[in-house]
Amino acid sequence: MTWSTTPVLRHPFSAVGLIALAAAATVQWGCAESKRPVTQRIQNPQDEWVYSIDTGVGGRPDTTRPLSDPLRSVYYGLPQGRPLDPMPAVLFNNGYVVGYDVPAKTPLWACYRLFASSANPTPAAKNAAFATDARTRGTAEAEAEADSKSKSGRVDDYAGKGGYSRRLLAPTGLIGADYGEDAAHETLLSSNVLPVAAGRNDVWDQITGLEWAYAQAYDELWVICGPLFSGDVKALPSGSAVPEGFWKIHITVRKGRSRIQSFIVPQPSGNAQQQKADLADYLVSVGEIEEKTGLTFFPAIHDIDGDTAELRHIKVQDGIWPTERDTAAR
Repeated sequence: MTWSTTPVLRHPFSAVGLIALAAAATVQWGCAESKRPVTQRIQNPQDEWVYSIDTGVGGRPDTTRPLSDPLRSVYYGLPQGRPLDPMPAVLFNNGYVVGYDVPAKTPLWACYRLFASSANPTPAAKNAAFATDARTRGTAEAEAEADSKSKSGRVDDYAGKGGYSRRLLAPTGLIGADYGEDAAHETLLSSNVLPVAAGRNDVWDQITGLEWAYAQAYDELWVICGPLFSGDVKALPSGSAVPEGFWKIHITVRKGRSRIQSFIVPQPSGNAQQQKADLADYLVSVGEIEEKTGLTFFPAIHDIDGDTAELRHIKVQDGIWPTERDTAAR
């Protein structure tokens, strides 16, 4: 399958937006604020690399690309849809890549890669300067129809009246820490935004918050994430689709072995009883995410003795990865 690619587009941002990024009083990872933290059941350190597989010669994705190449942030190829599904627009940004469904006005996936860094994540302020991504605009007729349905337009879907706030797939603080202020600003584009129920208990922030610690502990971390849709899809006034849940995949590589942990998190609800007790209770296999989304991950990995299939069905761990610096097997 061939993918349409779009050159990196630079966007001017005001100094106000720059100040807003640095002036937040509370840490936000690019999603709704979590009000009641769940616990974190940690994987037994002795089993830390038991749930991993040999991914072949070199054992790691292509790292020969220059740091400026967006594909350096992708783990063994961009996610691929079903053969007959429309291909998303692939939008390259500083530090992350998005696959965007233009008709549905929603990102389908995002890929980014984090490194051990001396810089701390910079939180995004609630009043940060979000901007419409001009690359995602459809035909003039479609845009006119959408504008007629919603006077507020695309970016104002989250003005507070509809009960949804913005969830950023590529988080501002983490991308900014590794790739700089320009990259942090590009996470505020509408192509990186999904609607999440506002003011509800949620675990996404906590999972995303672990990623900086994982990058420090394991030197680098690949992340793939996106929305989950099924059945009748609710839409915001502008036509943007509202997901029923979200998924995220973490990948680390050590001496030719790849290790994966992946999560499915439902759209948060006001019912606290529906929230699971521990982050590890949200762990799933990559194969389950593929089944629910229709996506195929790691298409560029070479199949060595069935390892490609095994990679998708690595046994789900009993706990999440530890965040302490790992000095073993280096």
